[in-house]
Amino acid sequence: MAFWVPDRHEGAEILDRFDTPYAELTRSLRDIRDVNRFLGGTSILLRALTPLLAAAAGPGAGAGTPPRRPLSVLDVGTGSADNPTAIADWGRARGLDLRVTGLDLGADTLRFAHECTAGIAGLSLVRADALRLPFRTGAYDFVTASLFTHHLTFAQFAALLREMARVAARGVLVNDLVRAWVPWVFIRGWTRLFARSHVTRYDGPVSVLKGFTRSEIDAIAARSGVPGWVAHFYFPYRFCLIGQAAGDGSGAGGDGAAGGGGAGGGGNGRAL
Repeated sequence: MAFWVPDRHEGAEILDRFDTPYAELTRSLRDIRDVNRFLGGTSILLRALTPLLAAAAGPGAGAGTPPRRPLSVLDVGTGSADNPTAIADWGRARGLDLRVTGLDLGADTLRFAHECTAGIAGLSLVRADALRLPFRTGAYDFVTASLFTHHLTFAQFAALLREMARVAARGVLVNDLVRAWVPWVFIRGWTRLFARSHVTRYDGPVSVLKGFTRSEIDAIAARSGVPGWVAHFYFPYRFCLIGQAAGDGSGAGGDGAAGGGGAGGGGNGRAL
């Protein structure tokens, strides 16, 4: 390992334990919303996803042209659902009929997500295990995950890619952290200056140490057994892994439920 790349931290973050008091949890989730907003998490996802959504909608969609059918997006490990909200806002501003679902395993996390998304048309929330998605093959057009996979082991990350590709009819996008000392130093300083929660001040730097190198991303993609992954790298120390769907290609407007949520560990479904 190069001297500017730390060894990967294998321990859990505080929020992974599911026992954080609700008031402290919401403070930390608000910190994560700030990270996504100001440090590129949401913008990187939208930069990669929105051209795919526009292409799927077809020429003239949203400009007085009736849509062929709603487009659907599933966001895995959604946290407080700030990224699904941004996707829904993008579609609404363009007159597109988007159905966006946020999925998370944490009950209290989803409670806060419901508070944050109340009244947003076309956005729904589901409690389930990311590694056992309760949807049929090809149920959603696109499946995304942002700042979630660093909570997982390499084997779990590969399994998640397989499951996301199964549920996607068109494509998969995974946005997360590139591990290096430079972003660790930055986020350590940023959280001490701006974070509301002591949980964030611990979890933020640990998140960077749980990120991935380029070679690890390539190896995990290959381990998934799903061909065609392409990794894009963005400033500052972010990657977006984009893959083709392994689903049936039909899409379903997000109505392809196949049963209840899983109960096992697929990470905690939170970001940062």
